[in-house]
Amino acid sequence: MDIRTITIIGGFGKDGSKENVDRFDLCLGDIVSFVGPKKEMYAAVAS
Repeated sequence: MDIRTITIIGGFGKDGSKENVDRFDLCLGDIVSFVGPKKEMYAAVAS
C-alpha cells in the first residue's frame, strides 16, 4: 500500500458549532502543527 495524501475533514465542535476548516490535505513530506483550544501545540512530520 502506498499512501501519499491524508485528508482531514472538518466536523463540529463539542458545542455543536461547525469547525472553520472544511477539508485539509496532508501530503508526504509536509510539516504541520495543531494548536489546541488551550494553546498547546502538537507538531508532526508526514513521512
